Amino acid sequence: MGAADRGSGLTRAVYWDASDVLHDIGTLGGSSGWAYAVNDDSVIVGFSNNGAGNRAFGYVPGGMIIDLNSLLDASAAGWLITRAYDINNGGYIVGEGFFNGVSRAVLLTPVPEPASVALAVLGAVGLGRSRLRRL
Repeated sequence: MGAADRGSGLTRAVYWDASDVLHDIGTLGGSSGWAYAVNDDSVIVGFSNNGAGNRAFGYVPGGMIIDLNSLLDASAAGWLITRAYDINNGGYIVGEGFFNGVSRAVLLTPVPEPASVALAVLGAVGLGRSRLRRL
């Protein structure tokens, strides 16, 4: 996990596969990014800067980079998740964000989604809670 310099001081989030091949994850339509961690399901987390600020992302190789904020439901009103620092094999994600403009630590925890085989992630952040669909 990490970042590669694009030559202008801007970075792209990258990962190395089992064959030591470097892969560009990209950014969320922005100028720079960084990949911080991967779990055994190959879910990669990090952040991307889109010019307006940082956004936490999730990525599965061969898939799309996804802004974790786009997966939050209405219960997350007031939250902006800016960085995802780590993800474990249970799908728990730790990072940071803002609640109504105040910086906070973030813990996103997986929960089963009703009437679906897919999992959701329930984020308990400070006093707020927010839901995410599993990547």
